[in-house]
Amino acid sequence: MAMMTMIDVLERKDWENPVVSNWNRLPMHTPMDFLEKQSLNGLWNFDHFSRISDVPKNWLELTESKTETIVPSNWQIEFKDKSDVPIYTNVTYPIPIKPPYVPEANPVGAYSRYFDITKEWLESGHVHFTFEGVGSAFHFWLNGEYGGYSEDSRLPAEFDITNLAKEGENCLKVLVFRWSKGTYFEDQDMWRMSGIFRSVNLQWLPDNYLLDFSIKTDLDEDLDFANVKLQAYAKNMDDACLEFKLYDDEQLIGECHGFDSEIGVVNPKLWSDEIPYLYRLELTLMDRSGAVFHKETKKIGIRKIAIEKGQLKINGKTLLVRGVNKHEFTPEHGYVVS
Repeated sequence: MAMMTMIDVLERKDWENPVVSNWNRLPMHTPMDFLEKQSLNGLWNFDHFSRISDVPKNWLELTESKTETIVPSNWQIEFKDKSDVPIYTNVTYPIPIKPPYVPEANPVGAYSRYFDITKEWLESGHVHFTFEGVGSAFHFWLNGEYGGYSEDSRLPAEFDITNLAKEGENCLKVLVFRWSKGTYFEDQDMWRMSGIFRSVNLQWLPDNYLLDFSIKTDLDEDLDFANVKLQAYAKNMDDACLEFKLYDDEQLIGECHGFDSEIGVVNPKLWSDEIPYLYRLELTLMDRSGAVFHKETKKIGIRKIAIEKGQLKINGKTLLVRGVNKHEFTPEHGYVVS
């Protein structure tokens, strides 16, 4: 796929293909706090096109753009184009209802920027891109080579670009489509705007790192004992071990080892909507000698949620839920809210 031309990629019309939600995107996982991170937020080159067919066939080779934009932002806010404006609708779709198809007049934001990667980042480990939020779909290229595609605009899209990156200056190009088949799924009572509206980050990861982990807390009927269960996955698990520690403030209350393990907590302090008490979880991925590959710290709560005779209960008490349904935006910056 890396050898395909831009025209080949666009002619696939992935944004209308019901069996394609991404190309090359890594599996979703719990958020990680990687220490080696570089923000790509800031000023990007930008061009706006009214439809996909207007994108120049040699766009990947072009080094200049008509204008610049800030990332993250929404282009309908940054640029006052009467043919491509913010749309508010609450009971109807903003496009004709012909799923999975979208209008031919599908506005495109063409983004590009240059950034540097150090020699040290490429000598070992992995280099990833994470697009935290892009609406509603996008393709990207790095150094002229195809990188990938993603929808699901409110979820992060992470890509391993180790084989595309080079030491020194790199060129990233992104085509963002206003409409995609995802538009039908993301039908909400809100303002419809497009663009790279959340952060873009570059991360370095070691050869061994945590891929994903989940925590489940099981409370007994008397609410006086809890099992905190961990299930984790790592890159090259056979060459690593995992240490799992649980703290109450600064006090260590339990520790164990293994990718599938649990810690018992006597008389736990329970999380509730009135007192949202949190414990601190530490995960350390290391080799057999104790050298650390990757470390994560998370806050977790212990609670018991159940439905009894039609009543929603938390820790045995009836819970009254006051629902909140809002989509934050500002007139000055669209979806980007400080």
